[in-house]
Amino acid sequence: MRAVQSIVWFYHLLMMGTVLANQTGTLVLSTEPQTVTLYVNGLLRSNMTPVDLELPVGTHQVEIRATGKKTEQFTVNVQADAVLFKEMVLEDEVPVIQSSEQELSILKLLNPLQGYFEDTREFELRREQLLNSFNQKVRERNTMYQAGTAHLLKENYEASTGSLPIQIAWFNWAQRFELPKKSSIAVLPGEAEKLWKTSLEQPVYLYFESVKKRAVVKQAVVTNNEKKEWIMAEIAGFLSIGGVKDTVDLLAGWVETYRQLYPQVHFKVSILDAGLGNTGWDGEEQQLNLMVLAGAHPTLLTNQSQRPKISLKVAIEALGVYVHASNPVSELTQLQLDAIFSVSRRCGGKVEIAHWGDLKLEKNIWTLLGEKVGWLPALDLAYWQQQEIQLLIEKDSLALFAEWGLCQGQFKDGLQVFDNQEDLLVALQEFPYAIAVSHFSSEVTGAKLLMLENPRASLLVGGLSGWVVASEENIMAGEYPLARFFTVYLNHSRSSLPTVVNEFAKLLLSQKGQTVVKKWGLVPLSRELLQEEFAKLP
Repeated sequence: MRAVQSIVWFYHLLMMGTVLANQTGTLVLSTEPQTVTLYVNGLLRSNMTPVDLELPVGTHQVEIRATGKKTEQFTVNVQADAVLFKEMVLEDEVPVIQSSEQELSILKLLNPLQGYFEDTREFELRREQLLNSFNQKVRERNTMYQAGTAHLLKENYEASTGSLPIQIAWFNWAQRFELPKKSSIAVLPGEAEKLWKTSLEQPVYLYFESVKKRAVVKQAVVTNNEKKEWIMAEIAGFLSIGGVKDTVDLLAGWVETYRQLYPQVHFKVSILDAGLGNTGWDGEEQQLNLMVLAGAHPTLLTNQSQRPKISLKVAIEALGVYVHASNPVSELTQLQLDAIFSVSRRCGGKVEIAHWGDLKLEKNIWTLLGEKVGWLPALDLAYWQQQEIQLLIEKDSLALFAEWGLCQGQFKDGLQVFDNQEDLLVALQEFPYAIAVSHFSSEVTGAKLLMLENPRASLLVGGLSGWVVASEENIMAGEYPLARFFTVYLNHSRSSLPTVVNEFAKLLLSQKGQTVVKKWGLVPLSRELLQEEFAKLP
């Protein structure tokens, strides 16, 4: 009988415990400041207050931390179905001033004095050893060498570029080096979330190097308990950019220039090809922050209207039409160019132009052939008219020239394609009856640039109505017809433009960015147009 009673009594106690374990109460906690790190029983529960915490019945240990505030610890006793309210104003933390002995020890390590019995070489060797020793302690995460604490500003994190702003509280000894109190680190979203859940505050360390016999800060790093480092910088993050094949060299030049200014920005560069179904913004693998296009590529801008974006003109690509310096031809119309180069003549020309005589030039021009013109011996008109026009073109000029000069028509057979302008111009010297198309350059010698027809051109442009001289001035003014803009499309609205992207866009429109434009054979924008494009950025 007693055994049965004991079993019943034990079962009753077990059921009571189960009921109590399933019962909960609520702790409503508000703090000043609201951004805190809140732990309950050693587990992170929140990074912001006010907060409602449902807790099991019983006693719980609560700990609250905040940057610049004293850590608060207290115990709460939660009752079943009860709500416990608690408000706290965290007190300012009294700065912990490191002992003068420790500070003096660190500073002596970084900038020692030469001993009485040391020569200069011995002293320099010792200085280098001490500096290496300091950096080694930092790599080992020796807390005696911690330089400060970084507070992660989660609310300002830019997930699209992985830029995480931080605020740093430097220790007393580190303040001697005039370090910034705000900075950024480059952290991808998944890693950033993991870091933030660990703690809003992370240790900061400094690496030093010797410059002019003084220890100066080489790098400031944020680290975690896994000893992973994130280098602090004014601007840091990840930038994904894309461009069509025509823009590869230009993109490389801009990226190199930007990295010199902001070395903690990491790039992923993609080459876009609309013909292979690469659709820019819409491809799941193409999470681009911006892309650079030469001319119009509608398939790469699919659904662009569904997202607010910014477009910036950043450079001008122009082509020149060249003939031998002694060639009497000075200008050509679009119809003539099409009839010379194209087999389809989509621009409207009815008759093919295969020989120089097919141009039907005025006789007063051909009278020049009665005399020697440079290399050309005296010849009659009939001989010149019979010469077949040889066709030369630079490889990178094919797409633009087909678009404008041929109205998207098909090139004739026999077209000679050259990898670069230098080889093309050498060939033009060897074939005096040739006509050549290459990217525009005002520094070409040994060849003549032809004027092109633009009926909308100003009378002042070329001195003759409708004829435009190939020059930087006319290209910038939009008068020269054989040209197109390089345009940058930003995959962000003006109001949400990340700092990393904004600074890259500003670089493209800066003097440094336009120098890159000119280096790669493109024409920079005019000052007026640069100002218009700058106004589109925040």
